[in-house]
Amino acid sequence: MNETLQEDVVFTVTPVEGVTVKGVYNGETEITGATNIAIVGNKITIKAAYLATQEVGDLTLTIDFSDFTDLSAVIKIVDTTEGV
Repeated sequence: MNETLQEDVVFTVTPVEGVTVKGVYNGETEITGATNIAIVGNKITIKAAYLATQEVGDLTLTIDFSDFTDLSAVIKIVDTTEGV
């Protein structure tokens, strides 16, 4: 992978008043750690370092909210080896 072409992916979600983001999951596994994810208010940043560890193709994440609702987000992972 070409690290100079890898970027963080940022989502801004707008849940109903009083509802917060509890976590983000890749399958059943919660994404944790400052090098992998940052959640500040309604802004979710999936870090390039985490994305670089994923297989090429569609990565479906689940955003879990405090009111027990979920939202799916899909990130397309591409091979940056040859400077796509």
